[in-house]
Amino acid sequence: NTIKDITLNFGTFTTNNKNLTCYGFTSNNSNIRGLTLGSSTVTVTYNTWNTGGTNLTLNAGTSLIKFTAATSFYLSAGTNETYYDVLFQGNSSSNGNIYGGNSFHNVTFGTAPGTIGASIGASFHKVIFNGNGDINNNYSYDTLIFSAGYTYVLANAATQTINNYFKADGTCSQPITIR
Repeated sequence: NTIKDITLNFGTFTTNNKNLTCYGFTSNNSNIRGLTLGSSTVTVTYNTWNTGGTNLTLNAGTSLIKFTAATSFYLSAGTNETYYDVLFQGNSSSNGNIYGGNSFHNVTFGTAPGTIGASIGASFHKVIFNGNGDINNNYSYDTLIFSAGYTYVLANAATQTINNYFKADGTCSQPITIR
């Protein structure tokens, strides 16, 4: 079953490690509230996951937040939030965007263009771009992967720190452009 939009204004929302499908999730205010995801897969079928604001305690556990919309989709997080896995699964016409957030485990962008605009200094275990990508601030990664045939725009004067593995293998017919 798909739930339309979920809005958390007060209290604590716990998924009890159950999978959940919804149009979007919003908890963007200054009220004291909690969100516990455990090992759940949360599928967002429309376009927005918005936990901006303040006073949210997020326990992401080993969860997966999966965006499947046919239009642009956003994960707009509070500055100090830590997420586990995020998957932008849309097609080539649906941009995936991350804004805010402090730490992410694995982030994968499908063939749609992807943008990382997380909080300055955010860290990522692994980021995979399978289409064009923009990286807008200073970040650190254990692993960063660019795919052949696409363009990647890195913010001017921003530093990308890659601690373990960087892959950007293009070919003569599918070069990788980094600007």
